[in-house]
Amino acid sequence: MSFREAGAEALPFADDRFDVVTCRIAAHHFADPVAFVQEVARVLRPGGLFLLVDNVAPQDPVLAEAMNRIDRERDPSHVEAYTVARRVGWFAEVGLDLTYLTRLLKPMDFRDWVERAQMPASAVVALERYVLELPAQARSYFEVVEEGGALTSVCV
Repeated sequence: MSFREAGAEALPFADDRFDVVTCRIAAHHFADPVAFVQEVARVLRPGGLFLLVDNVAPQDPVLAEAMNRIDRERDPSHVEAYTVARRVGWFAEVGLDLTYLTRLLKPMDFRDWVERAQMPASAVVALERYVLELPAQARSYFEVVEEGGALTSVCV
């Protein structure tokens, strides 16, 4: 086994090199996700597997913008969570077939989540206010849990 540091959009490997390519909870940080998918297809052997785990934006553009705003305010390196439909389109363009898809909701303990990001206290307060003031449809979608006026959990 060896390790190489490289941008996901320009992998330093030969064509048809790997049986499996994985990417876990990173693609929403990539500046050019289309180039990343093209690189995955290039380095995969015919019949190879691409395993992707990442944040997925809702199809509803209002909910998608809310989700991306929440993530961007918590972590400025967040570029965008994309919809399943958009990603599947990118896969199809490079000949990758979707064979399995599942959505797993991961409730985030709000205090722990923002502490891990080392957010300034004022930014935490602003983000909490934003989430708690979301319309009912968004609060339901993101499974917002509030106790005593404080945000305790959110799924993004």
